[in-house]
Amino acid sequence: MTILDINEFFQEISNDSDISRLIIEHQKYRSSTLNMIPSENLLSPAVATAIASDLEARYTLPFSGELHGENVDNGYRGTRYLDEVENLTKKKIQKLYKVPYSNVRPLSGHLAAM
Repeated sequence: MTILDINEFFQEISNDSDISRLIIEHQKYRSSTLNMIPSENLLSPAVATAIASDLEARYTLPFSGELHGENVDNGYRGTRYLDEVENLTKKKIQKLYKVPYSNVRPLSGHLAAM
């Protein structure tokens, strides 16, 4: 299976009226209930947009030093923008709460690897 095949598959699914209808029905259901499971709370549109981006699927391992004979800023490559998002978010939280330190990483779940 090639990337093109995968893209065609997702395009077909996104145009599938049955799947679209079920997604809409799910959204209606969720908007009319109070879910008491913290990990399933409603997301703000800004957060939903962020985790719908490619950043959500990336790992990050903040590490500065030598790795496999090369100097790196992160144990995983290709995380430059993710690292910048994390650092900017930390600064904004510190300013908002007037504190010198912050940790913006999730406690658990698949997003903890972000």
